[in-house]
Amino acid sequence: MPSSAHCPGCERFIGPVSECPYCGAEPGGRMPLRILRWSALVFGVGGLLFLLVAVQRTELPLVQAADIVPAMNYGRVRVLGTVVGEPRVFDKQGAPDYASFELDDGTGRIVVAAGRRTARGLVSGRLLPVRGDRVEATGSLNLAPDRRARLYLDSPSQLRRLGGTQPPTKEAS
Repeated sequence: MPSSAHCPGCERFIGPVSECPYCGAEPGGRMPLRILRWSALVFGVGGLLFLLVAVQRTELPLVQAADIVPAMNYGRVRVLGTVVGEPRVFDKQGAPDYASFELDDGTGRIVVAAGRRTARGLVSGRLLPVRGDRVEATGSLNLAPDRRARLYLDSPSQLRRLGGTQPPTKEAS
């Protein structure tokens, strides 16, 4: 009983090959494996591009400090609140190495922190907020059991001032 896995000439089992290795006959009536391979590649890359576009157009969820739970550790979120206290900048060899400030959203407080490159960008671009500023911060949550939740900024563009005290202009300084 010949099937698509058997040669139509010698009726031996040949599997998915496009030419019989025994008699050289070409099995007809089936899609070449090459077409399946290329279509799988095209659909795979197309699916990844679709996911990339969908993720870039999706806005991160706005969370409140009181709603943060351990399951959100390392998650990317947005927090909206008012800066309480002055920001702290730690210098290393004359350049900002770390910056942090506390944000109160009305339900609790969260520490917003920036590492070396981001801290330098915030300080040099005069983007570091001061007490009373209303800001929106986007970043990765870090929930350590021994301290308050922290939101780490990956770039200065993840911090937006929405109102409050304005930074001093270059003419005023």
